[in-house]
Amino acid sequence: MKEYIGIKFQTLFLEKDIPQFSQINELKKWGKKFSEMGFIPHYKNEKESDRLSSAGNLSFRNNNGFIITASYSDLANLRDEDFVEVKNVELNRKKIWVNGRKDPSSESMLHYTIYQKRSDINAIFHGHCKELLENFIELGLKSTVYSAPYGSLKLVNSVIEVLGNENFLIMKDHGFLSLGESPEEAGSIILNINKKLKDT
Repeated sequence: MKEYIGIKFQTLFLEKDIPQFSQINELKKWGKKFSEMGFIPHYKNEKESDRLSSAGNLSFRNNNGFIITASYSDLANLRDEDFVEVKNVELNRKKIWVNGRKDPSSESMLHYTIYQKRSDINAIFHGHCKELLENFIELGLKSTVYSAPYGSLKLVNSVIEVLGNENFLIMKDHGFLSLGESPEEAGSIILNINKKLKDT
C-alpha cells in the first residue's frame, strides 16, 4: 500500500456543524468490526498525535449527498466529528463542498462517482486485505484492469470502467469496495467474502 500523503482535492466548507444522522452509528460499528478483522490497516496520524489513522473509508447516501468518514480518521474508534457531509463535487476541478469540521476521505471523488452511476447503492465501504488481493481470481471476484494512485481520477475511472452492476470489486494492487443498499448489506457482503476466503 502506497504511503498516504493526504487528500488530492480542495475542500470548501459550507458549514462547520457536525453531521447528525442515525446511520453514523452503523458506520462506527462496521469501522470497529473491520479494524478488528484486519481489513483496515492503521498508521501514524499526522493530524492528531494521540490517535491512529486508518487506510479505508465508509460512507452512506443521504438526501443532500452523502456522509463519509474524514481523512485521517481512526475507523476503529470513530467519533461524531470524524464524519463529513459531502454536498457537491466537481471532478474536473477537484473541488468538494462539505458540511463538517474536517477534510472528507481521500476517496470522496470515488464514492461520489459511484453514487452518481448507481442509484441502487446507498452505502460504500472501502478496505484493504492482502489475502483478497492475492486470491480474488479463485473467489470469482471482479477486479479493475490496472492499478492507479489512491484518491486520483485515474482510480475513479478504473473502477467505473468495470463496475457495471457489481456489488464487490477489487481495486488492483490497492484494496476492495463493497456496495450495498444499506450499510448492513455492504458490511454483510464483506463478511460473506471473508468466510469464503477462509475456506479456500
